[in-house]
Amino acid sequence: MKTPRTTSGWRAAGALAWLLPAGLALGVLTALLLVQLAPALPDTWCQALLRKGPETVTRRCLQIWAVLLLPLLLRRAGWRGWRDIGWRAEAAADSRGAGWRDALRGGALGLLTLGSLALFAWLRGGRIPSPLEPGTSAPLTLLGYAVSGLAVAVLEETVARGMLFRLWARVWGWVAAAVVSSVLFGLVHFVGPARAAFDQTTGAATAWSVLQSTVVQIPDVPHFGLRLLNLTLLGLVLCAMVWHTRTVWLAVGAHAAWVWCIKASDLLTDPAPLRPWSLWWGVRADATDSLASTFLMLGLLILFAALARRRPTPEAGCPVPVAAGQPAEAPIRMFDVL
Repeated sequence: MKTPRTTSGWRAAGALAWLLPAGLALGVLTALLLVQLAPALPDTWCQALLRKGPETVTRRCLQIWAVLLLPLLLRRAGWRGWRDIGWRAEAAADSRGAGWRDALRGGALGLLTLGSLALFAWLRGGRIPSPLEPGTSAPLTLLGYAVSGLAVAVLEETVARGMLFRLWARVWGWVAAAVVSSVLFGLVHFVGPARAAFDQTTGAATAWSVLQSTVVQIPDVPHFGLRLLNLTLLGLVLCAMVWHTRTVWLAVGAHAAWVWCIKASDLLTDPAPLRPWSLWWGVRADATDSLASTFLMLGLLILFAALARRRPTPEAGCPVPVAAGQPAEAPIRMFDVL
């Protein structure tokens, strides 16, 4: 089934075209202002602000401006308000408990998939056990990772899939929406300037250097092409989960479990020093630099795309429920029930 494109689709595309560079420029300028003002702040504040370097300040400012500009992007895509964030399937007659069940299934799937890759990397000698720092409690740290992973999953899935993907799917069709949102999801993992970009003599030169570095340095990331492919496939899988279940619960569970697996692997293991990077298995804890991750994500994408296509349709004699407020005689489209 296709969602027909409308004039609002052009509005959504236009908003994305100008809000992305606007957010980038505002984030860089805000970060430079903070870095310049930092020496005038109390020492404790200055050290806390610049502890991880000006490039980290820039990334945080970019994230803040992305949040601030998000309502403008949503309005151009026809956002229906705070209930329209993907946590509730409006057409469901009775969904009590279904969300939690989906979240638990997603968590189990995440542990099974990326957990298996991490375990295999350790068994084949690609990663070795890592000693914990003195005073570190592994159980408490792993519990903290579960909490932080859940927080990251809730935030990212609400914005990336619950809002943007679902809204764009209404105006562009689900394929275009999934591709655009997933590519953006992959790219944001690499956005950020190099520290050397701040070593300029004038403010204008520094601003241009940081702005340019934030974008130009992205392809210079080691194994950038393969990592972007895998992160994009990961985004597509999460979109397919939302398409299949009509809510973000399953995607949140899987995303949280994947984040936990990555952090746990990074805590408990290190890359084997005598083993070079392998195209098939990579060296990173998140496995994004490996073809094994590529085939895993492709398999999951095919699985959820097939499951979604098996959903009942009117033609099969199983009426699809209509969202509240939609006329009964209106043609039912794929995302009318979201």
